[in-house]
Amino acid sequence: MKSKLTNKQKQMAYVLNKDDDFGFSMEKIGILFGTSQSTISNAIKEINHQKEVNNLKQELADIKKYLIEEQKIKPKSIFIDVDVIDDDNVDT
Repeated sequence: MKSKLTNKQKQMAYVLNKDDDFGFSMEKIGILFGTSQSTISNAIKEINHQKEVNNLKQELADIKKYLIEEQKIKPKSIFIDVDVIDDDNVDT
């Protein structure tokens, strides 16, 4: 049975395949990690999706910052109604 890749191994596979300094084939990466080419392909796709999600999160954070700082649009305030207990008047 082939071993399951850790997230770090998936990231390493992505770099080995996608980075111009390495340019390893998925087959060679599979041999290196003792797994199949299809497992490497799936790992690279997964890391690519994670990158896209992280990029989108950063873009949305940048837009939020722009709206607040540049457009002066205030986010809606959230108020929490809290009862305050006076410790001096609590029966023990």
